[in-house]
Amino acid sequence: MSMDGVNLVVKQYKRPLFHQRLDYTFIRPSKAKRAYLFAERLLALGFQTPAPIACLEVYRGGLFYQGYFVSAYCNKPDLSFLRTNSENQEALLDAFAAYLVQLHERGFLHGDCNLSNFMYDFSDGRYTFSTIDINRSRFVEHPSQEKCLKNLMRLTHDRVLLEKIVSRYAACRNWDAVTCLSQVTKYLDEFEKRNQRKKLLLGRK
Repeated sequence: MSMDGVNLVVKQYKRPLFHQRLDYTFIRPSKAKRAYLFAERLLALGFQTPAPIACLEVYRGGLFYQGYFVSAYCNKPDLSFLRTNSENQEALLDAFAAYLVQLHERGFLHGDCNLSNFMYDFSDGRYTFSTIDINRSRFVEHPSQEKCLKNLMRLTHDRVLLEKIVSRYAACRNWDAVTCLSQVTKYLDEFEKRNQRKKLLLGRK
């Protein structure tokens, strides 16, 4: 949508279940409010994310019912196009790994850390990045190596591409690349097995 010539994005979150309505009313901020607050905090830390415009919350019967998050529109491409055999991507991977290190060192752990939630731009000979879909994220003071590596496991299911990113990430942090890759691969294996079990229980292929 557009308002006063400015393109906006309005995200309507799925209506929560009853226990979640209680949670968002009395215990913690809704997804919409978290998206707004986290965007403000990321921008304050010097990272790019679409500018938050508004958080709209609807209440019924005194309980949270529906949430909306409004932000500026970002027309940059995301990184989901990356593939193992993509050409001329080494500089982009170097820059992206360094960006992930910066996020982690400032205590930001993306709640849905996959390539489609990172947008990029190339200008003046350098890559810059913008982070989106951040409502499930966490800010952790001095996150441990384990937390940081777990945060990387869902970047991509392309194991060769994941190895390239994790190796660069480890080099930036002066961590042992072999150990880091082994840990991230282990976390991803466990995650994929859990998902497969859930699908089998639900009768899905």
